[in-house]
Amino acid sequence: MGNIGLILSEEAYYGFMLSGLNHCFLAVDLASTRRAIASFKDDKNIALVIIEKRLKELLPPSEQAELEALEYPFFFEFDKGGAQTYNDEINAMIKRLGISVNGT
Repeated sequence: MGNIGLILSEEAYYGFMLSGLNHCFLAVDLASTRRAIASFKDDKNIALVIIEKRLKELLPPSEQAELEALEYPFFFEFDKGGAQTYNDEINAMIKRLGISVNGT
C-alpha cells in the first residue's frame, strides 16, 4: 500500500503539516511545482498525489495531460478554494484505481 503525497500552496501547506502529514511539498511557482511532481514520481512509496488545481494549471497543457495519464502515482487535482463536491472526479479515481467501496 502506498502513501499519499500533497502538492500545496502556502495557504494549505502549513495546516496539513501541522496535522501530521509528512509527504507535503510546498509549491509557489512553476519551478517548485515541477520539482514536487518529479520528487513524487521518483518516490515508489507514493501511490496518490493530491495537487491543488491552481498549481496544476501552472503547467503547460502537455504536462497536465502527462499527469492525467499516469497510473502510478495517480495525480488527483483539488480546488481548495471551492466548496464544490467532486463526485464525478472521485468516482472516476475510484474506478481507475480499482478500489472497492462498500463491497461494490
